[in-house]
Amino acid sequence: MGKCKKIFLTGLIPPGLWLIMLTVLFQGGSMAGNYPASAIPESLLQDANVVYRVNNLTVRVEGPDSYVVKRELVVTILNENGKGPDILVMPYDMHSRVSFGSGEIFDARGNQVRRIRRRDLEDTSNFESFSLYEDNRVMYFEPRISSYPYTVKYVYETSFSRGIFHALTFFPHMGYERGVENAKLSVEYPEDMKIFYRLANHDTEPQQGQRNTNKLTWQFDNLKPLPREYLSPGFREVAPGVLFSTDRFEYDSYAGNNHSWQEFGQWIWQLNKGRDQLPHDRVAFLQDLVKDLEDDREKTKAIYEFMQARTRYVNIALGIGGFQPFDATTTDRTGYGDCKALTNYTMAMLKAVGIPSYYTLVHAGVGRYRYVREDFPVN
Repeated sequence: MGKCKKIFLTGLIPPGLWLIMLTVLFQGGSMAGNYPASAIPESLLQDANVVYRVNNLTVRVEGPDSYVVKRELVVTILNENGKGPDILVMPYDMHSRVSFGSGEIFDARGNQVRRIRRRDLEDTSNFESFSLYEDNRVMYFEPRISSYPYTVKYVYETSFSRGIFHALTFFPHMGYERGVENAKLSVEYPEDMKIFYRLANHDTEPQQGQRNTNKLTWQFDNLKPLPREYLSPGFREVAPGVLFSTDRFEYDSYAGNNHSWQEFGQWIWQLNKGRDQLPHDRVAFLQDLVKDLEDDREKTKAIYEFMQARTRYVNIALGIGGFQPFDATTTDRTGYGDCKALTNYTMAMLKAVGIPSYYTLVHAGVGRYRYVREDFPVN
């Protein structure tokens, strides 16, 4: 067996070169820290519990029936009041799938203390207690850290097998008391489609794509936190942001467009078409119920109270069932339905006694009606 030889490089490398190598090594060690909290501009810390170091959203529209959303988030949690934005939440359903790219946790100095892997994520049903049918699920990860400040980074992607029939939004702050160091929205789309967008509380127009590419980009840098005050208006009423959608879309073979509220309403009409029919015995019962009442107001009250007495609310959120109501016959037979089904059922009963009514979308909730824009017709 041959002798093992020990080779010492010190004699082969000149002393000056050793000094250069050691300098590079030490510099590499100091550069290994990513996103140190000390690098956050002072202007972003005032009134802040959270600072987004990076908030990037890329939307790639592949056609009227599919699109992909990629998210890159780097967020520094400054104190206990900032907990929340550090939690990774990736919802999905039968028309979407999620792909987790990477995750990291850094300490106050920007040194990585943990790498988050796919196996660290929880995957659970996002089933509401008032739901009967629902296909919503969520993958999530919650860091459990009590030493502040710290930083988390997430990169993930969601692919949708349906079109953009509602408004997608990008608000860099994502809430009150949050600073923004760097944020970017990019929207890519096919040549035969258009992007409709509206600016909220700012006038920054998008940069156009290079070389005739269909791409719109908004860049936001060094946005100071928005302080939360007593009786503050809704966040989106004061925060800068972008609302956008495509000119046309498809969902479960139902095609529609967002050119006007009327044309969007036509899509809703397609979803409801033929679903207002009741069994003959129910029609006869309702006509007998109101035959002695004098005016439409009294008849409507009787119909509504009958609906209240024999039905209960149960959410239905399975695929397009989250937007298409049960037919009136099914609701009449089962005695339950969600807001869509009970509205459609009531409309069908009013129709049975000769009273016209209209199925209407209502954006309900305190202050939420203000988000509906007359010049931006999307769900």
